[in-house]
Amino acid sequence: MTQRGYDPDRAKFHYAKTGHSGPIVLNTSETVYAGAIDAALIFQASAAKAGITINVNRVPADGYYINVWQKVPFCMVFYGGRPTADLMFATSYASNAAWNDTHWRRPKFDELLLAARSELDRAKRKQMYGDMQRMIHEDGGAIIPIFNNFIDAGVATLRGFVPTPTRQMSGFRAAEKVWFAA
Repeated sequence: MTQRGYDPDRAKFHYAKTGHSGPIVLNTSETVYAGAIDAALIFQASAAKAGITINVNRVPADGYYINVWQKVPFCMVFYGGRPTADLMFATSYASNAAWNDTHWRRPKFDELLLAARSELDRAKRKQMYGDMQRMIHEDGGAIIPIFNNFIDAGVATLRGFVPTPTRQMSGFRAAEKVWFAA
């Protein structure tokens, strides 16, 4: 899927359709990831170009994931990469996922997720996962402004390094999400 470009006029149009007025509070903390507050301020500046006021609420690191994440309407969170699309979908996008922090629920998505796991035809399974990605891209509740690449390097004489499947040498990208509760 093509990444969406920034279009302040389109953002302003869609924001007006929500009927919301006043500032939006974006909760974040340095505990989310190094630079999270700076990223929130950049997001705030981008939204301002569309006439949307975002107040960045800098929350203490202590207790962020207990007191803020999944408890407030709009906050930042970081997801490390997962070794498979299925694991990311099951963890964060399935209707019954504990980390479905946008509360996005689509029965068709859940059906495809279950069916893809048992599909033996690789081409058909690939299409099913692609369809799920498209559903999230077109209708999901997450705002994903950043993808981090984690790169490690070594030499043949390096000993004792054990790569982890979620970051080092995995080839997967981690996503930082900003989400609205539905």
